Amino acid sequence: MRDVLRVLCRIPVPRGQLVLYRLLIAAPDVGTTSEQVRNALQISSAQHRGLMAALTLRINNTPRELLPDEKPGLALMVRQEWGGAQNTYWPTPELLAAVTRLPALAELMKRPLEEVAQGGAVSFELPQGMAAEPVVAVAPPMPTVVVKTPFGELLADLDASGLVFPSELIANLLLALQVKRFVILTGISGTGKTKIGQTLAKRFRATRREEVVAEVDERSAVVQVQPYMHTRQRMVLPVSVSSQLGRPDEGPGRVNARWPGGTLELATYRQKSAFIVLFKGKLKAWIRDSFALGSSLVIRLDGPEGELPDTVVFEAPSDTQFTEVVVKNAEIVAVRPDWTDHRGLLGHYNPLAQRYVVTPFLSLLLRATDEVAQAHEQKGAPTPFFVLLDEMNLARVEHYFSDFLSCLESGEKLHLHDEPQVEEGETEDDGPAIPRQLAVPENLFIIGTVNVDESTYLFSPKVLDRAFAIELNTVDLRGLADGMARGSELDLVKWDGTLAAPVQPSRKDWVWFSKHQNGELVTHVQALHDLLARHHRHFGYRVAEELARFVWLAVAQTANPGESADEALDLAILQKVLVKLNGTQAELQELVESMLELMLAGAGGAPEMRNLAKWRLDPITSTVVAKDEASEVQPLFPRSAAKLWRMQERLRRQGFASWIE
Repeated sequence: MRDVLRVLCRIPVPRGQLVLYRLLIAAPDVGTTSEQVRNALQISSAQHRGLMAALTLRINNTPRELLPDEKPGLALMVRQEWGGAQNTYWPTPELLAAVTRLPALAELMKRPLEEVAQGGAVSFELPQGMAAEPVVAVAPPMPTVVVKTPFGELLADLDASGLVFPSELIANLLLALQVKRFVILTGISGTGKTKIGQTLAKRFRATRREEVVAEVDERSAVVQVQPYMHTRQRMVLPVSVSSQLGRPDEGPGRVNARWPGGTLELATYRQKSAFIVLFKGKLKAWIRDSFALGSSLVIRLDGPEGELPDTVVFEAPSDTQFTEVVVKNAEIVAVRPDWTDHRGLLGHYNPLAQRYVVTPFLSLLLRATDEVAQAHEQKGAPTPFFVLLDEMNLARVEHYFSDFLSCLESGEKLHLHDEPQVEEGETEDDGPAIPRQLAVPENLFIIGTVNVDESTYLFSPKVLDRAFAIELNTVDLRGLADGMARGSELDLVKWDGTLAAPVQPSRKDWVWFSKHQNGELVTHVQALHDLLARHHRHFGYRVAEELARFVWLAVAQTANPGESADEALDLAILQKVLVKLNGTQAELQELVESMLELMLAGAGGAPEMRNLAKWRLDPITSTVVAKDEASEVQPLFPRSAAKLWRMQERLRRQGFASWIE
């Protein structure tokens, strides 16, 4: 069935004639897009919607998405949102009657392929007026579909955001993030690389119960209890409060203090704009016993009316309430061309100001670390946090990101500074406590976006080895109005909707992979490794284990393990092995041609499958197809073969090629 559809979708037919096997009802399951179907039938988008509706009813295929009151086989799978309304489309009676006269699909499959390709008894004249028109319109936010799986819900979120991606791409991204926490999205501008990350982060956004203190007057301030207040028994008063005390600019002093347990006089010290109050006696014990780290403490000034305040009052908040706060679990970080070290990401200690300069990236790391601690305390799973590195190759990635990548891979802690007062949060601006060393939190995922032009840099093998690289170069303008393009073996119907810290791939993954499909898949990878080794470009154990983990996840989370394993291995080879290919024609020509032959035929494939003269690159679909349109053969690894074919063409034209186009 797969080969029949793939062959027939390349045979143009006159307008008005329809071959059943070309229909989108079956086409998504073999990777055929709605654009290919429309081109083959030479019909418009509106006509295509009507045709799909009729075939949905004719074949009685159970849709993946149903309204609560609908029965399988009687629902239309095509719904569009135009002009703020959700429209449901139904076929015209004439079209439905014509389709109903077609023989059953099982009966047609018994007929010779030649007869099917020529039309014959399995074709009919399309009636006039087959374009679908909306007959039901309901205003949002009334839902029109009930999605049954977390993966379907994610696709619906992306579709509602106006993003147009093949479902395979989203499945690919999810699988990659479950293997590695660092994914690079490359492609032309405007394809939605950053939007994917934003929508994914929003999908996993959670709420947290936080204490909210009522507003205070201008003589008061609310501070968060920092570690140094307990360990060093002192406090740096907020500038908004200390500026009203009228104390000398520098040096020691005294101030009256009051708290619920009494009054006393405290020693103070002003250094530049920092006004430090030293705790003692019962006040010190009251603050230590009554306020946990991170809790709120109210500082209020008091004194004779009409004069400067002379007393600092310490008290617990009088009016507090708890509210559900949305956790900000994503941060877009725009990479700057002048970044030459990690300070642009992780910040730095300023010795002149005696404070740590905190960046948005570091703030997200601290929030993610707090989330992990709270989740472990509550014995739950932490919310995933996402960093979106926008235009990450505007600067050399190795300069600003190598330390972080090394810690991400090894589990070692990042070294931030050596200042004890910063670690304990003793700063005049009441900033957060910054630890001297910080481990990369387990719930952190990094998505980098990449565009390639004369102002950007290529990635080193070290960076590519620690990431999955996914291309977003396909732009389907014909399908833009139809929304999310579905239809792939990587339909993650068994994905549980979570995104946990991946367990490090290991030898166990490779052992499983070696036995899967009776060892058929591993022979292709071993042949690829042997080929690369002859050119001193082979990969190591880590990449091999990550290939195996990627395939294992695809098999575990899809409904069709056999087909999904083939597709997953193709993607894994494309994104973990081919990604490191770059060089001149003298360096790569022989290797690329040999790898292309392997991707077409596989290890031990027939000699005619390896003959490049029998293949061509389809300019519309950007896939490698047989020159003989009647041939049923397909590349064993079509995505990798298409990439190598394009690299081969660039080597011949330009004398240089790299994976990133």
